[in-house]
Amino acid sequence: MLTGYQLAKHNRCITGSKVASILGLSSKKSKWQLFCEMRGDIEREELKGDHLLMGSCAELAFDKFLQEKYGWQVEIPPEGGQHHEEHKFLFGLVDRFVAVDGVKYILEYKNFDKFYKGNWDTDVMDNLILPDTVLTQIHFYMLLWGMPAKAFVCFGGNEPYLIDVPRNPDIEGYILKECIQFWDDLQKGNYPEPDYGNEGTSKLLSKIYNCPIGDYLDGTTEEMEIGSELAQLKIEIAPLEERKTYCSNWLKARINDHEGITFSDGWGYTYKRNKSSRIFNEKKFIIENPELAQRYMEDVAGARVLREKNFNKKK
Repeated sequence: MLTGYQLAKHNRCITGSKVASILGLSSKKSKWQLFCEMRGDIEREELKGDHLLMGSCAELAFDKFLQEKYGWQVEIPPEGGQHHEEHKFLFGLVDRFVAVDGVKYILEYKNFDKFYKGNWDTDVMDNLILPDTVLTQIHFYMLLWGMPAKAFVCFGGNEPYLIDVPRNPDIEGYILKECIQFWDDLQKGNYPEPDYGNEGTSKLLSKIYNCPIGDYLDGTTEEMEIGSELAQLKIEIAPLEERKTYCSNWLKARINDHEGITFSDGWGYTYKRNKSSRIFNEKKFIIENPELAQRYMEDVAGARVLREKNFNKKK
């Protein structure tokens, strides 16, 4: 878990977890979203929750595993982290250090659900290749500490992999250049172009532009072309979505009470329940505790929705 000091540093500085967004490599958070967060235009995503606590607990288990399997004595890094020698706005917190054959390494822990493994690439020797989001984070740490790194990756709590990450001056130089440019733009308020293909952009747009002023823009030729493309894509996607639903339900019916189905080419589908979870029964709580529930009711503005409209049609 991050201490208050570490959390403050994380919020004020460019850290390893932000590098993928700055480089446009994150599908979860675009460069524009990160920029808006650090400028204070929108609330930052809070770093808390059970997954962070579980991550800290998993690190202790990884320490023990590496000690018993390899005889390694891992070193917990200082709480203060590390700033770049020249550019103090670059700040990093690593998981561990470890000395192997007289060489000191950064040791980065990654704990993933077992289903994530299917999204990772492998090399010609069938070794796992770290995704760019993880790789750029580790290269950022190597840039700050000036030492090579190892990544210990575990899928599903029982499938560990140890991956060497050698230093690469070209990658480190590129990361440094892009981070400096991002910071400079941040200080000057030079907003980056939104990544309109990023999944987080739609929610962010509704947060930033949440108070329509009631008039209509006169669309340019470019805006009309994009609008026409969107309308055409909706027409083309509709039958594909319908066919997708048909194929999915058809296979579910064929699998019925079995756990899945396999095909002659080695592929197939599973049809299993997700992990059970506990939820708060809001409806039941309101019925049984109406007065208490009323005290915690809040008005929430409706989300803005983009809909096609024919303005030539008379009311």
